[in-house]
Amino acid sequence: NVDGAEADPETAMAVNGVAVERLAKVCRQRNVYLIHISTDFVYDGKKDGPYTEEDQPAPLNVYGKSKLAGERAVLDSDVEGCVIRVEWTYGVHGRHFISKISELAGSRDQIKVVADQIGSPTPTRGIARALLAVTEKRATGLFNYACRGYTSRFECARLVVDTLGLDCEVIPCTSEAFPTPARRPLNSRFDCSRFDRLIGGYREDWEKEMKQFLEENRS
Repeated sequence: NVDGAEADPETAMAVNGVAVERLAKVCRQRNVYLIHISTDFVYDGKKDGPYTEEDQPAPLNVYGKSKLAGERAVLDSDVEGCVIRVEWTYGVHGRHFISKISELAGSRDQIKVVADQIGSPTPTRGIARALLAVTEKRATGLFNYACRGYTSRFECARLVVDTLGLDCEVIPCTSEAFPTPARRPLNSRFDCSRFDRLIGGYREDWEKEMKQFLEENRS
């Protein structure tokens, strides 16, 4: 819970940082391969281009700081495993940006969506395929993973509304006009070259994946 972490930083650090450090220790002792899933929120979003694994993390919020602590706990340990950063995730279960837009657009004539946050919507089923591939190769180190291509939250919302045939106008706005407890990075674009070199063939186009997801999960 990104916004909830701002109100309870101790719990966020305990779950995302301290617990991961202990888990890495146990996995090392028992020779268990470990994958730690992290987030684009470890970046501050101020870079002009896509982020690589070599770019310096600079989290804007408590959630990002706690996830970065978990990353370092894994990477600084002797455990066999890796860290995979993912972004803008959505799937059949849980609440996420896509489900919120579908719900709001289905009950309102118009909605405002931020147009200055850029990233790559990525389905959890794609992430699951990536995790399996990484596990099979026993990959180690740090990887960025997301769908191919980039879009804004606004354009993403328009695709949801258009694909579902909802009668709702999507109006662009800035992040400043839509404040949240936790600051979000404006640029969440990933450079996934390292993952592609290691695995290859698993990253689909974000628009293709989202349309397929929406068609399969029409209510």
